[in-house]
Amino acid sequence: MKERRFAPRYRCDFTVAVEVEKQRYDFAAHNISATGLAVQVSQSAKQALAGFDMRLEVGDQLNLLLPTDDAGQPSVPARCQVQYVRRLSQEAWLMGCQFVDPDAGISQVIKGWTRRFESRQN
Repeated sequence: MKERRFAPRYRCDFTVAVEVEKQRYDFAAHNISATGLAVQVSQSAKQALAGFDMRLEVGDQLNLLLPTDDAGQPSVPARCQVQYVRRLSQEAWLMGCQFVDPDAGISQVIKGWTRRFESRQN
């Protein structure tokens, strides 16, 4: 299988979210790179989001709310496209997402997170 990654991945431990009609669904981020991230999605969140026509399938696009590196700042929406979805257990899925045309502000947030976790792993 050909490796398709363009940037190194770093294990991470923060929460991202999706908001739909004033409902917030939190996902645990597993790893992040300059081009995307993988998140764990609970079965209950996956089912609830399906009710909003968000199936979380390959090719779907969604806005993930990324926390900023500065705890006092609000999360920022990053447009992502689902690249893969793998079942981890009866209650959890791993979803790999690629960032879609991040603007300069989103790119800075992503760069802040990748630097933080890169320094922890070196």
